[in-house]
Amino acid sequence: MEQNQVFKQMLQLNKLAFDNMYNSMVMFQEQMENMASMMPIPWLPEDGKKAMGEWISNYKKVREDFKKAVDEGYQKMESFMGAGFQEPARQM
Repeated sequence: MEQNQVFKQMLQLNKLAFDNMYNSMVMFQEQMENMASMMPIPWLPEDGKKAMGEWISNYKKVREDFKKAVDEGYQKMESFMGAGFQEPARQM
């Protein structure tokens, strides 16, 4: 198998592994958020509830920004491989 093809397959495997890990993390965080919202917390003041809501929206935005940056990195690498990787000339 040629080096370029092996590298492309490694990149695809890494992207798939990242996407699976990311999706698992998102599901876990959403499940924890759902559980926390179902449990009444009478001792938490309104300001605390508001702060928790802001914290949740902030980590969601950061999480989405991180995913976007990683996806852009994979796209750049794929385009680099497509345009910049030239197969070496074969010796006869």
